[in-house]
Amino acid sequence: LVLDRETFLHVVAESDLMAGELARLVHRRFLVNALLQALPGLRESGATRLLPEVDLARFPAGTTIVRQGETAEAFYIVVRGRVNVVRETADGGRVPLAQLSGGEFFGEIGLLHGVPRTATVEAADGEVELAVVKRAAFQRLVRTTPGALSDVVTTVCQRIAASLEEMAS
Repeated sequence: LVLDRETFLHVVAESDLMAGELARLVHRRFLVNALLQALPGLRESGATRLLPEVDLARFPAGTTIVRQGETAEAFYIVVRGRVNVVRETADGGRVPLAQLSGGEFFGEIGLLHGVPRTATVEAADGEVELAVVKRAAFQRLVRTTPGALSDVVTTVCQRIAASLEEMAS
């Protein structure tokens, strides 16, 4: 079936059902792409299976998304925008750790090790859009998908190596 642009737009404009279904398909593809960008070892079939347990959340600039010391309840993938990761010190200081953008993730340490959040993450300038994977879904994912676990571990190791290099210089 082939529709020219004008006919397609007319069909979509005249049918709430068609418009809603297209919006659902585009949203689904958008989330699958975000998951695969962050976790390439997941493969498309794994990302599609995970979709029912992934929410899309938006945060305005300056909003605290997770706070150091809180219980880890979810894994986050930056879909759009940037977040700042900071470590809060006992004397009230703040040490910048990283700035993450599209395709990068955070929240894995608390979920993998069952410890409170190790850093605070805040929305940087502009609105931030995140794919949110709840704890049970994330734990099932890393237990059953070796490629996804490997992606997470590789990223954690790269972050540790970069941190050690920064401390040495």
